Amino acid sequence: MPSWKAERRQISSSRLILGPTGAGKSTFINTALNKEELEVGHNLTSCTTKLQPVIIDPIPGFPHLKGYRLVLVDTPGFNDTFTEDVHVLENIATWLAESYRKKMVVVGVLYLHDISLKRFTGTARRNLGIFSRICGNAALNKVIFATTNCGIVPAEADERHEAEMRSTHWKTMLDMGAEVHRFSGNSTSAWDIINVFLERADTHRNNPGPLQIQRELVDEGITVHDTNAGKFLRKMKEKLTYIAQIQCVVQ
Repeated sequence: MPSWKAERRQISSSRLILGPTGAGKSTFINTALNKEELEVGHNLTSCTTKLQPVIIDPIPGFPHLKGYRLVLVDTPGFNDTFTEDVHVLENIATWLAESYRKKMVVVGVLYLHDISLKRFTGTARRNLGIFSRICGNAALNKVIFATTNCGIVPAEADERHEAEMRSTHWKTMLDMGAEVHRFSGNSTSAWDIINVFLERADTHRNNPGPLQIQRELVDEGITVHDTNAGKFLRKMKEKLTYIAQIQCVVQ
């Protein structure tokens, strides 16, 4: 978090890392740091149950950003339990609101996607839906989609899956400024992605702009549940409840 001393203000720029459970969020940070800073899960149960900020100070390769520090923030994934998903959203929203009040700039949002998965599941769709509403259209130029687990399946399958994601599920966001990069699982690849965010932040230092959920919570003063992300989550719960009721009737 930023240090607020009267004689000097240390400026923090943060980068939020989101994505479904198992996409490799903790692994990405550990790889960038070249050490096991965060616990990594190896199944569909998330080891990350709360936001975990990791501070990098000074920022390597950007000497002109002296006085800044980089905060990488690992987040839990949204899964199939509505109550847990609400709790995850509240935690993310609270952290983002507090950082916005303290003038901490979100220079980028990284969304990790496991390219080896054969299907785009309902859970993946819900994660992406909440993610897009946390960011908002005006902040999509802060977004990078990074594919993980490249090479587990044949290269042609990876390329076909990425092309499908680009032309369908990610298309609207890509058209509004988001980008796609591949995370190859090594430190160089991780820093190549981080540097894209830092270069953008350096270019737009005087006009960083908040994420949509930050503006909703702080500038407009509405509750988490009434944000666009909160409303989306509530609609998903209603839809799942309705489907479950129909299935009971059919049985």
